[in-house]
Amino acid sequence: ERLAKDGIEVEVVDPRTIAPLDKETIFRSIEKTHRAMIVEDANKIGGLGAELAAMLQEELYDELDERIIRIAAPDAPIPYNIDVEHAMIPDADRIEREIRALFATYRR
Repeated sequence: ERLAKDGIEVEVVDPRTIAPLDKETIFRSIEKTHRAMIVEDANKIGGLGAELAAMLQEELYDELDERIIRIAAPDAPIPYNIDVEHAMIPDADRIEREIRALFATYRR
């Protein structure tokens, strides 16, 4: 809703399972938007997001107008302290900043 106020439309695809993965829905979204941003609360290296990015690059390369953006927790152990844990995991504000940065680059 915050992005829509500035004319930025996003489509969220939330795969409920990874096996089987609903590739059809993901691919349809990318064929429509020509962009992909993968958000996960796991570490960036070695996570499911890396596998999804590789799959998209291999199978939909010609559909992508931009690099695939990945937002994840830092590559460090997630702390037990709840406040520090929340600071590490991507939140709506961080996702919004990344989307705005992507669109600022695209509009140049």
